[in-house]
Amino acid sequence: MNPRNSYNSLKSSSSLTKSLFFLLGFQFALLIISNLSLNLPKFISNHISELIFSDKGLNIEHDYLKISPTGEVSFSNLKIILPGKYAIHLKYGKLKFNLNRIVKRNESWIKELFIEDATIDSKKISFHDLKLEYLQFLTKRDNSVYVDLSSTIMGKSINGKGLLKLNIFDKTTTSEKINLSSFINYIDKGIQNHRKNLSNTYAENVDVKFTDNEFSEFFLKINSITKQKKDTKFHLKDLSLNVSLDRTLMKVKANAQLNTFTTSIGAQRVSINNIKAKYSSDESNLSNAWISCGKSELSGNVKGYVEPFFLNYNVDLIQSSLLFIASNKTMESCVNFKIRKKSKCLEGFLNLKPNHFSLKFLKDEHYLEILSGESLDLSFGRNLAPTTPSFETLFSINARNFAAFESPTGNYNFFGEVKTDLSIQIRKAFGVMGRSEVLGSYSQSWNPHAYEFRLSGNCHPDDINNWLGRWWRKIWKDFTFPDKIPYGNFKISGVWGGEAGNSKTFGIVHAGKLNYKEFKTENSNITVQVDANATQIYGKNIVHNKGTLTGILAFPRKHLNSPVFLSYSVDGHYPLNDARTIFGGTFEKVIKDINTTNLLCSATGEILNQTEGINAESNFNLNIQSISPLTIKGFEVKELHGNVVKKSSFIEGKFPKFKIAEGMGQLNFEMETNASEELVKLNFSLKDANKRLLLKDIIRARKHGFVNKFSTEEEGLNTVEDLSSTEGIVSLTIQAEGPLSNPLYFEGTGMIQLKESKLGQINLFGKISESLSNLKIPMPSTAFSFNELTIPFVLNNETMSFDNLILTGPLSKIRAQGYFNLSSGTIDLIARLSLVGNIPIPIIKNLIQLVDPLSKVAEIKMTGNYQNPRWELLLSNN
Repeated sequence: MNPRNSYNSLKSSSSLTKSLFFLLGFQFALLIISNLSLNLPKFISNHISELIFSDKGLNIEHDYLKISPTGEVSFSNLKIILPGKYAIHLKYGKLKFNLNRIVKRNESWIKELFIEDATIDSKKISFHDLKLEYLQFLTKRDNSVYVDLSSTIMGKSINGKGLLKLNIFDKTTTSEKINLSSFINYIDKGIQNHRKNLSNTYAENVDVKFTDNEFSEFFLKINSITKQKKDTKFHLKDLSLNVSLDRTLMKVKANAQLNTFTTSIGAQRVSINNIKAKYSSDESNLSNAWISCGKSELSGNVKGYVEPFFLNYNVDLIQSSLLFIASNKTMESCVNFKIRKKSKCLEGFLNLKPNHFSLKFLKDEHYLEILSGESLDLSFGRNLAPTTPSFETLFSINARNFAAFESPTGNYNFFGEVKTDLSIQIRKAFGVMGRSEVLGSYSQSWNPHAYEFRLSGNCHPDDINNWLGRWWRKIWKDFTFPDKIPYGNFKISGVWGGEAGNSKTFGIVHAGKLNYKEFKTENSNITVQVDANATQIYGKNIVHNKGTLTGILAFPRKHLNSPVFLSYSVDGHYPLNDARTIFGGTFEKVIKDINTTNLLCSATGEILNQTEGINAESNFNLNIQSISPLTIKGFEVKELHGNVVKKSSFIEGKFPKFKIAEGMGQLNFEMETNASEELVKLNFSLKDANKRLLLKDIIRARKHGFVNKFSTEEEGLNTVEDLSSTEGIVSLTIQAEGPLSNPLYFEGTGMIQLKESKLGQINLFGKISESLSNLKIPMPSTAFSFNELTIPFVLNNETMSFDNLILTGPLSKIRAQGYFNLSSGTIDLIARLSLVGNIPIPIIKNLIQLVDPLSKVAEIKMTGNYQNPRWELLLSNN
């Protein structure tokens, strides 16, 4: 025997003997310790943790822990506490050490592990987020590991089972111990990074299989165990996924089949059926993926169906490309998006059959068909003469009898370019749509979704209502174009789905005949401007058959939640009778009793939004000046100028000068509207009006129903045309207040003054001169001639009372006091007759012992209807 071999053999035998003695000694020690106590001392548990974990400062607590001579440790309610408020709770478990590890360094210390009910408690993870219900871990001789686990993560049940080829004892392995702190931090960050997606994903019957080329094979089954939330963003149903990868993770193959994938973002929901996908990649960074999608269903802002389509994504050493292919009843398409280092371009075609589309878009609370019509064909190719180098794709669009968002159908030809970031520039567009024929351009970017229209031509605004929405429709809803379609030039820009009110518009409309509500114009130029605050329509030199006007209408943008529906200003010749309705119902109500063909007008105001059950209020400031005579409540008015201001329920009017029946007048009034009635306070005066013309106005007012409340008798007023040609002069002042709807409830004071040469002969108080003569007063008939009547009065509801009525003539005077009922037309007064100056009176034989013929006449009493009263002479006893 070779001595050296004998020495090596002895040395090897000695080493083996030492190992066996160490192993026997270790087992013997364990046997002694296990027999001494069922509770392993704390220092031994800490020593065992040092064999497994590399963390410093671990603290282990437990209710029960036992170690057997065969290297098996069993425990209950074990808590491993780490610095930094981290802890692992294990309700029950078993751990079996591999004693061969003493001899074979390439084997793991842990041979078997079984855990029940384990949770992690950290700063950001609670037992609700992550729980290990059980874990079985068995190490085989070839260093493969059999794993069987059941757990819940963020409301998902995850069960796994399989064989893993870990190779954790390679020479490249620097440490066999587990760093528990790093492990928990890794899980902590993973939960936080994916918490939102995990919480918003609902999994139903998801199966995943992992394999590699070293015979690892592991299966996962995932199901959600909590009730599906209404706001769940992702729903996977019946997913089967197979993933195969090599040890380096560079070669990957995967295929998947998914019965239903549903995603919800905000109010939009998309459900894709029958999805099939494949993916492969190699160490040369060459990869290929394809996916086919069955029929998809959409609901929410967009609803309807999308027919099946196919996508293929391929990456090689030169370029990557995304191919979109579809062949169904709605489209024929083959579009390839190619991406190189410094270029991106589209090639192919997309031919749509809009009439077969079933997609609708919710706009302004109504669903509109997104596409309809005969055909829409798009073609893409390399741009040989780009506007700038970044526009690598040239495209064209041709449409026949096509409509978008249920606009009128039309024919279109577009030519444009696509930038490397897929932003679109339609350089030239021509379209005939509905009543419009326009040229234009369009641009669209994608981050943000900014757009810009430029349109010029004969454009009927209603034709693009559905494109631009409620704010645009609101502008033009009261306009009509009876002659020809106006010529317009518009620039419209904004961000699709951006902040409310972001769109901007500037446009000019040249129109011939144009009607706004009932107001007809002969010629007009209109500027439309839209910004974040309002939509403004500015009309300059609007020509109508009575003159010209300049005006502005402004609609506050909806997102501002303004109480104002419309604000306006107008200046120029205002044809009131033809344009009563353009400023809203309140304005129309205020001017309903005014009749005129033309006024000089300057007005500003606003119409407030109508609330449920309440008519829209308005505010305005109106300055007017008459050009031709006008009638107000049947009274003809000339030379009128004044101002009316309305703020909320309060209206104030000031008219310093007007002319009625050749008399000059002025009027100030204040009117306030409450829930039930309108109260008015007025100060009115009229001086030196022609009596005959004034009575004509009163008769005209009665025929229109404006003064019917004052008397039930009409005969006196109807006889005014029978008067002689003698003209009387009337003056009137009144300060009163009361409900506008019922003048018989007014209260105030005033004065009436009437001057006329034959005043006593008119049918006032039953023809005064004739009635006095019938009383047989001992005076010549010439003494009963009167030419002036003055009545200061107090108005108290329907009663006009007076205590100093004076009727004077050349020879005599009557003073009276009493009242007049405006409703019934009855009078009740006591009058005294006296002579004016020192006039000789002849002695009448029938009256004896009279020095003064009026000494026996005390009073004259009048009662009954004011047109035919009963006269009574009251004699004195003296």
